[in-house]
Amino acid sequence: MTTSIGCSARSPDNRRCKETKKPFNPCDHRPMLADKCVSGCALTGIYRKDKNRLHTLKGHAKKSKETFMDNPVRHYWEIRLQKLKKALESNNFDVYIADNKDLAKKIAYNTLIPEIAPRTISWGGSVTFVGTRLYEALKNDPRYTILDTYDKSLSPEQSMQRRRESMLVDLFITGTNAVTETGHLVNLDMIGNRVAALTFGPKQVLLFIGRNKIVADRQAAFDRVKNYAAPVNVMRLEKKTPCGKTGECENCSSPDRICNTWTVTEKCFPKHRIKIVLINEDIGF
Repeated sequence: MTTSIGCSARSPDNRRCKETKKPFNPCDHRPMLADKCVSGCALTGIYRKDKNRLHTLKGHAKKSKETFMDNPVRHYWEIRLQKLKKALESNNFDVYIADNKDLAKKIAYNTLIPEIAPRTISWGGSVTFVGTRLYEALKNDPRYTILDTYDKSLSPEQSMQRRRESMLVDLFITGTNAVTETGHLVNLDMIGNRVAALTFGPKQVLLFIGRNKIVADRQAAFDRVKNYAAPVNVMRLEKKTPCGKTGECENCSSPDRICNTWTVTEKCFPKHRIKIVLINEDIGF
């Protein structure tokens, strides 16, 4: 059985990844679990197995000044994401950082999901999750029993029943509408299955969050959701609501209204139940 241990002291045999051959330094973060290296991810948790010990390692070695000069925007967001990671971890979430959506998929598919070892997996509506292409990988993986709530062949009644069944899976995957700099998750749902699963039901939850979801505080999160995320999703889903025409919340009473249930998740309970992969790209709404 895999066990969790801390990082080893800085030593020559820990200087290079066996897969990428690139240098990196032992991580000073809390212990994590992993079975193999997730290659190429700067300033994130990168893992390898060495002499039957598991080490949590920190991205590539110290970046050069030239790299920062060449990529100031990416460096800016790396700093912001590291600060957010600390805030979320202080609220009992498990947090990982990926340089892009492809590495986010690798972290989840090669490391996190094997560690969770779920038998059943489902998901809630999330453009970010679909954008990582993890959806296709899991849907076609025979190791897992998938309750696909995106299945367009289902009747409305069958689709609703599938959503109910998804409340009891081993792993539920989705995104978030906004995340504050203090590490609080803010969501607004139409049906409620997504926010319900985030709160209670599935044994484990995995969230993908793009850097564009970061806001200063709770009020900024509410404004982002009502006046950006909701109108854009209304357009995407071809719902007939006023915000789809005006681009801002009209506090409507339309039968197609997608803004019905708010949740603010300040702390993860039980501790470590919710795992978050922060992505250093603009992805999702």
